Amino acid sequence: MREDQPSARAKRMPRDEKRPFVESTLAAKIARMEEILAAWKRLRRKTDDFWPSTREELRNWDDPARGIFKFSDPWITSPKKDDPLQMTLVELMAQFESVRRKLKNFKNANDPELIKKANDDLKKLNSELMSQISRLQLVATEFRKEIKRKIPDSKYLRREWDLF
Repeated sequence: MREDQPSARAKRMPRDEKRPFVESTLAAKIARMEEILAAWKRLRRKTDDFWPSTREELRNWDDPARGIFKFSDPWITSPKKDDPLQMTLVELMAQFESVRRKLKNFKNANDPELIKKANDDLKKLNSELMSQISRLQLVATEFRKEIKRKIPDSKYLRREWDLF
């Protein structure tokens, strides 16, 4: 394996540089997952972006252009909660689980429940708008009657001013 290959990057680092590198790339993976989820919500559908569904997939995810490198060591995605040196990894893995939970609530735009809710919302809005139009027509009719009473030859009583 060549030294510049992504999978060899952390292995060849000095020990004091390894932990910050691992933590930053794990943070980059989680940040990328949040970006992907936000894009899916905006588009209301999933795209072809890689989404790690397991800790192993998270560990093997490799996208050097985004600062995401794979890990060979499983302890990175399964840190010990009682080890003070691994607290950052514990927090990052909690974030990973949180982002994964958010995906469970994600619904595609073609989800039947989502379509039914959108239709119900549109029906309700349509009903409210029809009610507003009716009220405005009544007000306009009353307004025209008042104008006719006060100024019978007003320009506002001509046909071009008819609303309905």
